Amino acid sequence: MKKILIGLLTMIMTVGSISLSVNASEYTYGDYVYNILDDGTVEIVNYYGDDSVLEIPNEIDGMSVASIGAETFFVCHSLTSVIIPDSVTSIVNDTFYQCTNLTDVAISASVTDIGIDAFLECESITNITVDSNNEYYSSLDGVLYNKDQTTLIYCPNGKDSVTIPDSVVNIADYAFSECYNLTSITIPDSVTSVGEGAFTWCEGLTSITIPDSLNSIEMGTFYACSSLTSITIPNSVTSIGDTAFEFCENLKSITIPNSVASIGDEVFDECNNIVIHCYNDSYAKQYAIDNEIEYDLLDSSQTNKALIIGITSVLALAIAASVAVVIIKRKKKSIKK
Repeated sequence: MKKILIGLLTMIMTVGSISLSVNASEYTYGDYVYNILDDGTVEIVNYYGDDSVLEIPNEIDGMSVASIGAETFFVCHSLTSVIIPDSVTSIVNDTFYQCTNLTDVAISASVTDIGIDAFLECESITNITVDSNNEYYSSLDGVLYNKDQTTLIYCPNGKDSVTIPDSVVNIADYAFSECYNLTSITIPDSVTSVGEGAFTWCEGLTSITIPDSLNSIEMGTFYACSSLTSITIPNSVTSIGDTAFEFCENLKSITIPNSVASIGDEVFDECNNIVIHCYNDSYAKQYAIDNEIEYDLLDSSQTNKALIIGITSVLALAIAASVAVVIIKRKKKSIKK
């Protein structure tokens, strides 16, 4: 028993010493808590203020502020606008997590890295501006892009409409995630790739146009888009990833072409009233059967029928025209007599 108690006491003392050493490396500056990094620069790790408009300092105690740590501004409900200083190069995941009243963010020229979830659950944010001298990022109409605007990186959660420029080739992972106010969107033909979870939890999205340039629907792309009622997959798409339409509770109709040769797991879970419109002998039909999903066969012969009808009509017109010419010729001959 003594050995056990001594062991426990040793563990407690060890943990305590570790905690003390971590706390000892943190310093305060006004409402900020910061660490000194190995290169002598500063990382801000916490903020206890209640400012609504905040300009983060370039320097603290004579040292350059180089980065902002995870959850530094966690649940800062008072914050509505923030300016990132020129000294900062990195904004990591969850930096502004649940800053629910944040509407505007200004990013300086020096920022080279922004975490994928840096503005997670910032439901009111509508505008991100990037200094035009930034070599890695840019902004257009409040939306964050890479420098040459070939990748759409992040759409602020408070946006209710977005026009994607034709320069965009790639929509990044989770780019539109939790854009609750977005009701419709058209993806231009220039886009060839849409990342995982790109439109997750877009609960207000009622319609979306997928271009023929897209080859796949990735994992969780439209997860929990609960207002979507119908969608048509273009002939260019060959695969649909896991959970792509899971929890799209009002999705009643989806048209899947013969080009689709792979459909992942749980794609239509909680889509209780969905009907898959597909062709006979297609992968989509077999998927529907295997997963006990109602399906409706599209008549692939309709195109052929239309073609036959069209050819028949043209032939009928041609025959009618030939008969008319013969009749006219005969009439002319009878007049000469």
